[in-house]
Amino acid sequence: MESRMCVELIDTEENFKLAEKYFYEQDYSSAVNLFFKTAEQGNIKSNYFLGYCYYYGYGLSLDLEKAVEYYRKTAEKNDADSQYVMGVSFYQGEGVTRDFIQAKYWFYKAAANNHKGAQSILKFLEYQK
Repeated sequence: MESRMCVELIDTEENFKLAEKYFYEQDYSSAVNLFFKTAEQGNIKSNYFLGYCYYYGYGLSLDLEKAVEYYRKTAEKNDADSQYVMGVSFYQGEGVTRDFIQAKYWFYKAAANNHKGAQSILKFLEYQK
């Protein structure tokens, strides 16, 4: 059983790398199919890419609510980039109801994870008071 899990983990990582390759080659359809597969297998970063694809309509229909749904999955797993995107989404009201408290919450989480963009935005927001 343990060796099977190891093989699945390696397969998941290899499939994720292949999905990234397809994504950067702009073969979005193939990339999205593999991102869905690897997300189901527990690859956290796949959810970030799926959020990105929904946000920009790469290989999927543009859907800001779905984008936020996938970004949130990785943000909750402490991914700084996703936390930053969640902050931007709440600040701008993209895919969610505009909520400055939630925006600051996610910017603070991202900043705590050394996200430079979030740190800059928080300085800007403090300056605006």
